[in-house]
Amino acid sequence: MLRRDRRSFAPIGVLTHSGASAAKISAALNTEPKPVRHKLAFDEAEAMLTARFAAFLLEPKSEATRKEDIALGLELLAATSKAAAGLAAAAQWRLWAARAREGREPRAGFVQAVAGVIDAVRESPLTGDPARDWSFVKRLLRDSGDQELLTAAKNLDYLVAFNRGRRINAELGAIWGRDGCYTDARETLDMALAQDQILGGVDDPPGVQVMTIHKSKGKQFDGVFVIREGRHNGQRCVSSFVWWDDEPPYWPAEQEDSARRHHKG
Repeated sequence: MLRRDRRSFAPIGVLTHSGASAAKISAALNTEPKPVRHKLAFDEAEAMLTARFAAFLLEPKSEATRKEDIALGLELLAATSKAAAGLAAAAQWRLWAARAREGREPRAGFVQAVAGVIDAVRESPLTGDPARDWSFVKRLLRDSGDQELLTAAKNLDYLVAFNRGRRINAELGAIWGRDGCYTDARETLDMALAQDQILGGVDDPPGVQVMTIHKSKGKQFDGVFVIREGRHNGQRCVSSFVWWDDEPPYWPAEQEDSARRHHKG
């Protein structure tokens, strides 16, 4: 069990098989009145760029600027793509953004999904509670049915799990109290994240660090917890890792996913 006192911990690594699992563990550590202080290692650049898209969704919008809003939303999402496969998609999204800005809204499914989220936010009154409104945006992204927007929603979870949400909430709440809306939410977000980076420093902190096994490469810990997740698929137990006492033939979750894709193909 992890101690919850104020004394410094020796470095402890909590390693998972996926970023989503790391975020779940981090969120669990952040619950209760006295959360366990820790650092969640993830691709901060991608998460922060995705957060700019979420902040954009919170900004005031009107029907008159709808096509410009769609174009800007596509451009902000394109900025989050870094992998080789994502770069090609980002180029296409920027092309669709240019067409939308010209008044020719593309009928592509992804564009319509982005437009649907923008329309839903514009037509739904926000509460002025940044945490609730941020969660509302994440729910719309998850409910869109689009895989890219679902990934964006997951990236937003990382910021909350990393405790970035507290400063963001405070800054967004201040501008709502001033203007009655989230004016310039992207600029406010940028300032909040910059302050966190300055105050938080760049070195790994002592104590608990949550990350994927891939992220742990080159790091040293006095103690390590490897989190093994599992479930029953109706035939056998499917695990996120092959464990030392598992009997062959092995059937980790990745193998099941590969088999499922092959079956569908």
